[in-house]
Amino acid sequence: MPKKPADLTAHDTIASFARSEPSEWRFGPPQRPSIVRISPRLVVNETEARLVAARAGQGMTRVLTYQVSEDLQKGSLIRCMVPFEPPGLPIHLVATSGGHKASKVRAFFDYAGRSLGKLAVIHARPRSG
Repeated sequence: MPKKPADLTAHDTIASFARSEPSEWRFGPPQRPSIVRISPRLVVNETEARLVAARAGQGMTRVLTYQVSEDLQKGSLIRCMVPFEPPGLPIHLVATSGGHKASKVRAFFDYAGRSLGKLAVIHARPRSG
């Protein structure tokens, strides 16, 4: 289990084409990040493919916490290097201001608000060592 970002060079990793530089993972503050160059075992083009590979034990990957909240609860995936995780990002639902909102937009906002509100990871960020 890696303890710090530099340890990742000794582990299989799963990267994504969606990132501009799939061979680099950055940790720490944006102004002075710690950069780790990885040689991914697998490079895919979507999050679900990374998760399928990680669940199958093919390597480590980086995704957003809400994308793996169920996996973490079930124990099918584990978090590592928790002290090096970036701070959480807020979730915003945005629409134009004023005027009438289309019923499908209002329905989506209502659904998204209820669904996101049920995610435990939205309310509390569990820490492990």
